[in-house]
Amino acid sequence: MYDKYNDCNRWVPLNGDIAGLYAQTDMNSNQWTAAAGYSRGQVKGVIKLSYSPDKSHRDQLYPKQINPVVTFAGEGTILYGTKSLQTKTSAFDRLPVRRLFIYIEKALANQSKYLLFENNTPTLRKYALNMFDTVLKGIQSDEGIYSYQVICDESNNTPEVIDNNQLLADIYIRPVKVIDYINLNFICLGTGGSSFTETV
Repeated sequence: MYDKYNDCNRWVPLNGDIAGLYAQTDMNSNQWTAAAGYSRGQVKGVIKLSYSPDKSHRDQLYPKQINPVVTFAGEGTILYGTKSLQTKTSAFDRLPVRRLFIYIEKALANQSKYLLFENNTPTLRKYALNMFDTVLKGIQSDEGIYSYQVICDESNNTPEVIDNNQLLADIYIRPVKVIDYINLNFICLGTGGSSFTETV
């Protein structure tokens, strides 16, 4: 990149640029939106990358939890991946899902503090359900989760739990996932067919 203070070009790590992509995405969208790709992953101010992996190299890097940064002709320099360092295959091996859960955990923990030292009654548990529901419905309307369920009743708040001065809430979440690969299937139909129900 260009160093305006010394009037020369310098090789600079992309750490700050990638952090900036996530900060910009958080500011303009949501924490569960990917800060990658052509829409939100464009790294500005890049003159040249020291290494821009081609497709075969990207196919080797990505399964090893390395998100390549690539320069594409006419498109610029792009962060081209959303992998986390989670090596086990799960929803948490993608950054948007991990960041979604961090957001939900913080939001619900912040709401839960108002339940401390209240009486553990069915009325309070219903109040807790409504409180959690408000947060999760907002995330669902912003396309962060497909669906969710919160259980906070006598099924998980047993007499033993209540006697231990605890409140339990089980929160089940189906997160929205990002697209890593696109497959386009092209089918050539016969000329004489009048509808798309015929078999090729």
